[in-house]
Amino acid sequence: PNGSLCGWSSDHLKGNATDGSLKLVVMLGSATNVMESFKYSRLDKESLNLLLHPGEMLLLHDGGRSWVNAVTGYTPGDVQSSESGVMPFDFAHLQILDLHSYQRMKPKEHLKLLNPPKPTPQDSLYRWMQCTYTVKTRGDPAGGQPPTVELCGPDKA
Repeated sequence: PNGSLCGWSSDHLKGNATDGSLKLVVMLGSATNVMESFKYSRLDKESLNLLLHPGEMLLLHDGGRSWVNAVTGYTPGDVQSSESGVMPFDFAHLQILDLHSYQRMKPKEHLKLLNPPKPTPQDSLYRWMQCTYTVKTRGDPAGGQPPTVELCGPDKA
């Protein structure tokens, strides 16, 4: 694949360029599959392409953490609908990683990661925010009552 759905990016959650600590990526959702691609550099023409299915895991470490990556393909699963209409896709990457070296080498960035600011339309990266949310009530898991969450899209923030 030559293109990507959201652009090629590097792993910014590393202590330094040689930090190859383990990173586990779990594919979640109801998509049939998602193509995850890796290259040494954004300028490279060739890429390593992996087809991931929901529930599958990918373990990245050592040099693999220094590659750029992108979602370069997507096959939807069963069409899902909600009160607001049909949902165009349903997948997420759950990333589990040890941030000890990141915290030690980049303490300010680590603190920002754990306490992110709420985006506003004036922020340069706001265009990438698809929605924000506010938890209105905690709910009662024992009583089967889910929490109440208010979603706010980019046009409502």
